[in-house]
Amino acid sequence: MKNLFIIVILVWLLAGCQRGSVEQFVSQNLPSPSMDMSSLRVQTIHASEEGILVLYSAADTLDPDYRYLGFAVVQEGLAGWKAGMMGSMGGDRTVLNKQTADFTTVDISFDTSMGLHPVFTHQLVYGELIAPDAVTVQAVLDDGTIAQNEVTGKLFAFVTLKPNSICELHILDAQQQLLATITPANSDGKLPGTNCTPDQ
Repeated sequence: MKNLFIIVILVWLLAGCQRGSVEQFVSQNLPSPSMDMSSLRVQTIHASEEGILVLYSAADTLDPDYRYLGFAVVQEGLAGWKAGMMGSMGGDRTVLNKQTADFTTVDISFDTSMGLHPVFTHQLVYGELIAPDAVTVQAVLDDGTIAQNEVTGKLFAFVTLKPNSICELHILDAQQQLLATITPANSDGKLPGTNCTPDQ
């Protein structure tokens, strides 16, 4: 019994030494070797008992005009952080500069085991404001709720519990004037469900 107690203590100490911060863990597990780590920025955008969702951005070491923007699902276990879903998008700055915002939609799961048939429980819409006068983003959900962007800087992200969806994204300037209204497609390429009415 005494030996078992000692083993548990050693495992706990080892896990504490290896854990580190979420930001450190994500930076060590990014999918692309060409990311410029000196430009990497990681922000937590959702934290609950289910897990932690982070957003990251980085430049490319091979192409200065190319930029990555991605997400990672992370859970904390006895042995430290465990990665689940990870994904990213990228774009050429010379092309993106002509847009108001660059974004994508993806269905995600907080189940880090990710078996053969993962259950996608949430929808994530994330992106970056491109227009110089674009300051913030609001998301209009299918129940009429207006969600505020919690990510600092030019990045934005919204997480909804399915089957809820985001009907519109409102791009605002510093005076809270509407610059653009965008209807994001669902991850399957279809427009949001019938709960989204034209007047929302």
